[in-house]
Amino acid sequence: MVDTPMIHNEFMYRRARPDLDNPGRDDLAAASLSRMALPVPWVDPVEISHAVVFLASEESRYVTGLAMTVDAGISIA
Repeated sequence: MVDTPMIHNEFMYRRARPDLDNPGRDDLAAASLSRMALPVPWVDPVEISHAVVFLASEESRYVTGLAMTVDAGISIA
């Protein structure tokens, strides 16, 4: 979950909190926190950019066949 309009919209708010009549950003944050391994509700877009810059840099010249997951631990929680 990246902090973009893809997750901040009425559909996602209602999907995360179907029990509420008018869920919003804070309700999505609370629901997301329970799924994350790290104490953040979502990943900031800049964190994705940092991963891209690393992969495009000389520092990653020996990195091959990598699927880099930048998700604050939601895939392992």
